[in-house]
Amino acid sequence: MFIQIVLFLAVFAVMPMWKKAKINFAWSLIISALLISVVFGIGPAQILQNFADVFLKPSLFKNVIIVVLIGALGVLMKKYNYLGNVNDAILHMLSSKKTVMHVLPAVIGLLSVPGGAQLSAPFVNEIGEDLGVKAELRAVLNLTCRHIALMLVPTSNALLVIK
Repeated sequence: MFIQIVLFLAVFAVMPMWKKAKINFAWSLIISALLISVVFGIGPAQILQNFADVFLKPSLFKNVIIVVLIGALGVLMKKYNYLGNVNDAILHMLSSKKTVMHVLPAVIGLLSVPGGAQLSAPFVNEIGEDLGVKAELRAVLNLTCRHIALMLVPTSNALLVIK
């Protein structure tokens, strides 16, 4: 079990290096997911079955719908300047844009919602643009910081599946 945790963390540590290797971010996520699957002993047949289940099982398909709606929420938050208001309020508390860019996805990661990374992405994107952080690095920061929170509360996503 210890070796799996180390390998799991190694896969996350390698993610920023995909960018330096000029690998498209979407492909780097797919490669990383496959590496994590190998680390935890999930075979190709199970991966394909899991992919099919997302669209064929109603309980899992609801999660897809939730993720789409969260994306729409992100667009609405940006359109009505909710992002700016929330970012200003958080910056008032923490005073460092870099800190906010790391803490906000971690806090959202503690929420029990699928698509939380998509919910935190607009916040990270806006602050990252202000700091001049490249889009790919903003995406990696959002993903990594959000999943670090899962180490603190590893049952948060499982609670949604149990419901």
